[in-house]
Amino acid sequence: MAKYKAYPEYKTISSSWLDSIPNGWELLPLKYLCNSFVKDGPHETPVFLEEGIPFLSVDGIQDNKLVFEGCRYISPSDHFRFSHKCKPVKGDVLLGKAASIGKVALVDTSREFNVWSPLAVISPIRSCLSKFIYYSLQATMLQAQCEVYSNSNTQKNLGMSTIDNLDFAMPSDEEASSISTFLDHETAKIDNLIEKQKQLIELLKEKRQAVISHAVTNGLNPDVPMKDSGVEWLGKVPEDWQLKQIRHLCTSNGGGTPSKSNPNFWVGNIPWVSPKDMKVQYISDAEDHVSEDAVKQSSTKKIPIGSVLIVVRGMILAHSVPVAINTKVVTINQDMKALVPNGNISCDYLHLVLSGLKRILLELTDNSSHGTKCLRTDLFEKLWIPLPSLKQQKKIISEINEKVIKIDSLIHLQEEAKIILQERRTAHISAAVTGKIDVRDWVAPETQDIKEPQEATA
Repeated sequence: MAKYKAYPEYKTISSSWLDSIPNGWELLPLKYLCNSFVKDGPHETPVFLEEGIPFLSVDGIQDNKLVFEGCRYISPSDHFRFSHKCKPVKGDVLLGKAASIGKVALVDTSREFNVWSPLAVISPIRSCLSKFIYYSLQATMLQAQCEVYSNSNTQKNLGMSTIDNLDFAMPSDEEASSISTFLDHETAKIDNLIEKQKQLIELLKEKRQAVISHAVTNGLNPDVPMKDSGVEWLGKVPEDWQLKQIRHLCTSNGGGTPSKSNPNFWVGNIPWVSPKDMKVQYISDAEDHVSEDAVKQSSTKKIPIGSVLIVVRGMILAHSVPVAINTKVVTINQDMKALVPNGNISCDYLHLVLSGLKRILLELTDNSSHGTKCLRTDLFEKLWIPLPSLKQQKKIISEINEKVIKIDSLIHLQEEAKIILQERRTAHISAAVTGKIDVRDWVAPETQDIKEPQEATA
């Protein structure tokens, strides 16, 4: 930020979030910048349809943009009814206020849609403030307020009056427009670099997937005799491998949720695994824990060590089917299944198989009556998989793990580079919207190509 000048004069303010702002600026609550109090969507669960009016929740905001792909749909009549309370229009700003608090997106489309209660809809009093509010909500100062002021019972939540009273450092409308223009340009350059990092990460993940998939369907030796599997998607497999349905290689256990009304159920030391915990290959703990009484008096049961846990329900199934191995006795919720391998397959190899068949598993998912993605377990358990001997399984696991570790190392490096770029983006936004830098005289270089990022000059 050293290449940008500061404002000539600042004034000290009484705020937990800022020490000073430029002369002429004010510290104002959000409600003074809006034409009405902040609104949110309905708190009821509507009937979801295969098509209709898009209905977004916090998962409809990705990378500060609205994402309609894979969203839920409601009927025009429900949309009309919900619109009496809240109806987003172009120029509004959406803020995540439950679970994933602090997610921000600008409504930059005239497309008809509506939102669920986890999203707050902010309607700026003047159109020139839309982008300034949008950028300000991404700044460190506002994200900190969202975090500090959120309350948490079962999940974090921002109250509507809290959002109305979030503190904003406010310049004149003219300055707000200049700052937004500056940030449009600067964030576009950084976003372009971030996008390239994401593309490289995806290519590495595809390589990782291909390595695993080839190993569990064709083995490690390219010269081994092959035979027709008789399974259309599988093709030829090594001649000495068997073909088995998943249901013949393991037993399947479901999960459940102990009653939330009994607090004694939730003070134990038994990990209660849910989809949010499924981010690693080996699971020994979970975010939530239950007691022995909870296991005895509910539908959730203990899962033995060495089982393969798989997510079978949830929006996460739109892109992936997470699998993991538990290294301690756990319980699972109703969105999960536990596969307990028999003597013909090791848990590590079953995990490898399911990881390698991601594309096939995604094809076995569909929407439930509530619009949630579900893995068709009736089809999944009858899925034919090629099965090598236990000795071959062990060798495949060893060799593939070595290759995967190298690919994962490269992915980690790219993820770190992406984080640095994201931090730089936030720093630019934070400095501009709080007046730490003066961009009133900034002019975008006319010859600069966003696709070939260079440092802007003041």
